[in-house]
Amino acid sequence: MKSTWRRNIYLDFNLPTTTKVNFKVGMQPWVDSYGGLFVNADMPGVLASAKYGSLANSLGFFRFDDTGSLAGKNARDFLVLDSKLNVTKDFRLGVSYYLLNDDTNKTSATTAATATAASRVNDPSRTYSNAIIHTLGVNAEAKTGPATITAGAMYQFGNINNPYFYEPSTVVGNAGTFNRFASNHLSAFAGFAGAKVAAGPGTFNVVAAYTSGDSDPFSGNNNSFQSVHNTNSSGFSENTFYGANMHILLRSKYEINSGGYIIGSSNNFSQGMTIGSLGYDMKFTDKLYGNANLGFGAIARDTGEHDSKYLGTEINAEVGYKLADNLNVSLVGAFMKLGDYYEGQGGAEAGDKPNDPFYSTVMLNYVF
Repeated sequence: MKSTWRRNIYLDFNLPTTTKVNFKVGMQPWVDSYGGLFVNADMPGVLASAKYGSLANSLGFFRFDDTGSLAGKNARDFLVLDSKLNVTKDFRLGVSYYLLNDDTNKTSATTAATATAASRVNDPSRTYSNAIIHTLGVNAEAKTGPATITAGAMYQFGNINNPYFYEPSTVVGNAGTFNRFASNHLSAFAGFAGAKVAAGPGTFNVVAAYTSGDSDPFSGNNNSFQSVHNTNSSGFSENTFYGANMHILLRSKYEINSGGYIIGSSNNFSQGMTIGSLGYDMKFTDKLYGNANLGFGAIARDTGEHDSKYLGTEINAEVGYKLADNLNVSLVGAFMKLGDYYEGQGGAEAGDKPNDPFYSTVMLNYVF
């Protein structure tokens, strides 16, 4: 049995102006216009939104961290600018600009026991100590017949100061030193496309997503897409891509605060990712529903340590029953056939792979 929780507390109000401007102030959920490839998180901040005819704009400022003794000195700030235009009643075009200014100067390794000169990234959710990352994007949604199609692409540029690593002393008895790899110029991109098509008693869902990777992200030029990371809990990222409806390959929408997934962030240890999925959702009765999904995943770039880029194939299914208007019970099962990326990994002998993972759970979902 799994329990899921979120923490949100914010003011939601409108200014009494000719053009209605909505404000949300406080700890609030926010997801980017690209399915969460960059950020999908609960975060404190101010978000202002307004609509002018067929044009909608939103401007926001958020702060993920503030670790310094002086407020704002060692902070991680996030600026959001989103605009969407309804070109026609069936076609919407959007553009966005996101700025992540990370001045927390956190290290990815702090002790000799967890860091060596060979282990460059020890915190799986953090690939830099501070950075300025600009993200430009364009997105669109179109409706045609029984299909709704969405797509988007992002380009990142900026500067990244790479994390420190511990280098042992060559003199016996002397303490080692913390050094930093050369700073990087960032140039990376990501994109997604999806379609929902009404078919028979249900809906087909098709999704594909890609984030660029880098085989050596510490060389001075970094091409790995930078998702927003969680600096306080290395097991979780502040981005999630739920559109593929995976449970093992990607973090599930039901597994917000627990592990067990293959790809923990769209950065994916600077390897990037290529994801594709096909699924079908349907209602059997007014109370009984279900879905089944097939997905595959691969890394975008390899460091040369694996026999293949292919991570594996997942199949999953869910059957649920609506007990009340705000209470559902569901049974979820998933299995993943690991790809050749895992040959000789995870304690397996050369040419062998670890055991294929599976997942099952019974869940009560109460909405209040």
